[in-house]
Amino acid sequence: MLSLCIANTQGQGKLSPRQLEAYRQHFRDSLPRPTGWTTDLAGLFTHAQRHSLDSLIGNYEKKTSLEIAIVTLDTLCFAKKNLDNLTLHIANTWGIGKKDKNNGITICIAAGYHVIRVENGLGITEMLTDAETKYIIDHDMTPLFKQGDYYGGTAAGLNAIMAKLDAAMKP
Repeated sequence: MLSLCIANTQGQGKLSPRQLEAYRQHFRDSLPRPTGWTTDLAGLFTHAQRHSLDSLIGNYEKKTSLEIAIVTLDTLCFAKKNLDNLTLHIANTWGIGKKDKNNGITICIAAGYHVIRVENGLGITEMLTDAETKYIIDHDMTPLFKQGDYYGGTAAGLNAIMAKLDAAMKP
């Protein structure tokens, strides 16, 4: 399953529309387990980059109890129009955030579709609004993504999110 998800999007041409839809439904119904705070199903990051992102998020979680998950997805795994629903499904299925606080953030990156979705748990929305999240995507992540620097854009977005959350948590 995982290796198929990492496959080049040219693989879509080898599947009939019916087979592709069945594969996507199977992917949704049996999500792979997270591989840390960063689950790179699209192969956008090197091992060192995944480790760096995991360390950044892990240290932040220890400091604040807030949980952030990054998931990269290949276009084979879902239709572009379904990214919002899939991101919420991943957040809920994986249990991102402390259950009693709903303080998780799930970042889904689909480079093949040129889209990013950030799903903030209800416990986050007072500290980080949708407008602020959109600003971070547009100004910190997307410019680097357009240059092909997915690690740099993701790290910049994470740092901006964490800075915004830190400011909101100060008394």
